[in-house]
Amino acid sequence: MVQISKTMKELELRWKSEEPIKMYRDLRMPQYEINAIRPSICNESFYIGNYSCLVAEFSLQRSIGFYLVQVYLPTILIVVISWVSFWMDVDSVPGRTTLGVTTLLTVSTKSSGE
Repeated sequence: MVQISKTMKELELRWKSEEPIKMYRDLRMPQYEINAIRPSICNESFYIGNYSCLVAEFSLQRSIGFYLVQVYLPTILIVVISWVSFWMDVDSVPGRTTLGVTTLLTVSTKSSGE
């Protein structure tokens, strides 16, 4: 965060000493878990002057449970369903073709939506 309307001579940004960043308790991201938040102070120099700025670094970790349920499990089930065509009668070409095309389109749609 940078305040560019006032230079460092006019305004210097600082984090609060106690609990500089508060996270809303009910704020959740299903894909990630927040491991750490690191606030820091920086100074930026532009051709019109020096400016004070604040930086907040968020360390995130992927939640494996989300990806298992949302990505891996559905894809595995779609692949297993596609194997049904191996047990279908050889002469039922329209049914086998429909099953193959449907599973292919489902997997490609699933992968493009994420």
